[in-house]
Amino acid sequence: MADTARIKSDLAALFADNTTGDISAQDLRDFLESVYPGHASMYVSSSAATTIGSASTYVKVAGTTTSTNLSNFTMPANNRLTYTGTPNIHVHVVVSVSMTSGSSNQVVGFRVGKTGDATGTDAVASTVQRKIGTGTDIGSTAVNFDTAMSTNDYLELFISNETGANDVTCAFMYMFIFGMMSQT
Repeated sequence: MADTARIKSDLAALFADNTTGDISAQDLRDFLESVYPGHASMYVSSSAATTIGSASTYVKVAGTTTSTNLSNFTMPANNRLTYTGTPNIHVHVVVSVSMTSGSSNQVVGFRVGKTGDATGTDAVASTVQRKIGTGTDIGSTAVNFDTAMSTNDYLELFISNETGANDVTCAFMYMFIFGMMSQT
């Protein structure tokens, strides 16, 4: 029988008393699978300018990304980590990014979007901004994000230029997703 990740309430029901000795070896293997729901990371391996069509509009960060350390996640496209496990999990996401722009005094925003949506409540809550002083500056910032994920949900990094429609390049980026057992 395959080991199966279970939600916390299902596991708690198994371990409630066990006076009858009903906890099987399979239940214990499922427990181990459940407390390690997955993780993933990716980084920019070849940067590219992200085309900004208009000020304050978030677009997916351009460039080639490489995945590392995938467990219950895949990277089916650049700048996209997709959850492939079951059941639902809660994740914490940490992103570090360095950026440049050919224009001076640009206020750049970043946020993590879930399943293509950079305008949802969780995504908006993750927003950070950084001003790039001159066109030769390399700015850096970090983004943190928490959300629940279901099978086939995915996360991507989005960028905006709050100052104008000038392109921005993510010279370096590293995203790490740490999965936690779902409560329900």
